[in-house]
Amino acid sequence: MSTFRSIVRSSSCVALLLAVGACYQLPKAKGYDVQVHSGALADKNPRDVAIAPVLFVHEDTRAPEEALRRAFQKGLVLRRYSALALEQVDENLVEASYTPGRVNEDAVLEILVYSWNEREWDSRALLIVDLEARLIDPAGTSLDPLWAGRLEKRFQFTRQAETTPSGRTRMQRACDAIATEILSVLPPRTVLPGR
Repeated sequence: MSTFRSIVRSSSCVALLLAVGACYQLPKAKGYDVQVHSGALADKNPRDVAIAPVLFVHEDTRAPEEALRRAFQKGLVLRRYSALALEQVDENLVEASYTPGRVNEDAVLEILVYSWNEREWDSRALLIVDLEARLIDPAGTSLDPLWAGRLEKRFQFTRQAETTPSGRTRMQRACDAIATEILSVLPPRTVLPGR
């Protein structure tokens, strides 16, 4: 009889652990929500990347352009790409747009903003964004990007808001997190001897 009770107790404990485990969800891996388009990135293996000015898909959309460009610049470096100085790229703007190949770069990173909602940024540290980052070949031999990642997501930065008092610094850190999320699925550059 005691063996039977032991088995029932063990089974009950296992069932309880499974029920608790089913309620707990592991956090999603970085880049889980990014829609990826893989092109000829591996074949091109670009080193120097120019970050073009932010493109707004809808005229009424606004986002912190410089913070986004700086965030993607840092993110590219972490993926072993050489992100050219933003000032160098901006010196080659013609009528507020960048012509690929102006600074002899291997690729251009375009940041497209489809939507940027910060209505609840001050009250709840909430951003709802829809962004795409595309690496394109400046030679323009194909309309297909070398690589693209699009992210439509709601970001809650409550902990960050509690520890970062400055609005500008908070927004930069938020942009850093968003860029990191998108670029986490960008394959790191293959470093070759002499390149």
